[in-house]
Amino acid sequence: MRQYIITKDAFKETDIWQPGCWVNVECPDNDDFAFLTQTLHIPDFILAYANDIDERPRIERDGEWLLTIVRIPARAQAPDTPIYTVPVAVITGPDVTVTVCYYPNEVIHDFIIHGRSRQIAVTSQSNFVLRVIYSSAFWFLEFLKVINSRVQEAAKQLERSVQNSDLLGLMSLQKTLVYFSTSLQGNEMLIERLSHVFTDMPDRDL
Repeated sequence: MRQYIITKDAFKETDIWQPGCWVNVECPDNDDFAFLTQTLHIPDFILAYANDIDERPRIERDGEWLLTIVRIPARAQAPDTPIYTVPVAVITGPDVTVTVCYYPNEVIHDFIIHGRSRQIAVTSQSNFVLRVIYSSAFWFLEFLKVINSRVQEAAKQLERSVQNSDLLGLMSLQKTLVYFSTSLQGNEMLIERLSHVFTDMPDRDL
């Protein structure tokens, strides 16, 4: 799925790409990949980083391209880990701002809806990157509420009887919390680095 969004105009969606607009790509197919590499000229190795489920939060510069990997929470299909974290790549270059996530998620969709409903105007690439990180932090908190509710329910079940399913459920939640802790620590270090990166290089308009 590919979207073209004008962030200067309250996140208005447009049918065609134009310089300066934000391109959001979720679960990219071959057509999306061709557009990103052939039309926008994004190096394919940068896109490969976003496809690595274990990619850590970081910043990498390659010529005029800046890649920012952010970990975001997402719902999983696997019953043993109902919530996990996935990487989203924020790719910025001359007249190009792209987010690529190879996994379905609510974070970017909510980011768009929030920007549209609040009539937010994002005019610089640095501000855009920080807002994506802020949105991910909000969803970490939302999912932590879900996890807390499940922990409380599991605790009540254990008070009545100890069953393998309840213990496995708690182990699953513990595994999710490990994912969250690791991802949040990485995102925190990322924010610290961003201040230096955008100081060292000129910020670009969206």
